Amino acid sequence: MYNIFDYIDERKLNKINCEFNIEKRELEIIKDIINIEWNFFDKVKGMHGRAICQDSPVNFIINRMAQYLAYNEKICLYIRRDYKNCLEKGINPVFGKYARMMQFTDINRYEEIKEKLPNISPVKQYALKEISDIFHIGLVNIEKKLPKTTEKARPIKSIDNKISSVGYFISEISFYNLETIWLIKNLIIKIKSENFIENIYRNTMELKNILS
Repeated sequence: MYNIFDYIDERKLNKINCEFNIEKRELEIIKDIINIEWNFFDKVKGMHGRAICQDSPVNFIINRMAQYLAYNEKICLYIRRDYKNCLEKGINPVFGKYARMMQFTDINRYEEIKEKLPNISPVKQYALKEISDIFHIGLVNIEKKLPKTTEKARPIKSIDNKISSVGYFISEISFYNLETIWLIKNLIIKIKSENFIENIYRNTMELKNILS
């Protein structure tokens, strides 16, 4: 497993510590997650071969770090644990994420591959549905507040083979442990989902200024 952060100047990483006012320890946890995730992502083969974004490590870091910075340290610790468990079991959750996204964008293809995916327990399905509903409300509210920003984001509903923001998020976290999912749900309720989403947007813009 190689280190995606070899592409980033150490001074820029130090600037992230300062700009986001986070402990170096927390940034190291996030870096660990992104490193594992990148190596999962690098192994995913699309129907038409390798995707362009798989050769854009800096953009990958920006987009993934923006989301992890919106979580708290405890959630990031749990996500790292979950990804390490996937490594031990030989499961690629990034492949699984894109496979689950097909239930929103290509149902016929999804029916062909769904048997390869781990089962989701009824309890986890219920928790994911709760998060989906909360997240959707946040997207509607943030679209009213930041219309120009949301124009560039994924749509609220999956249309024309384009995955919605909700579908993408739920497909991703479906591979987390139930305990991790509950922590995410509690965070989104506590700070309000529109604030969580806005934090991701703002983090993305700040990281682009630092890393691009």
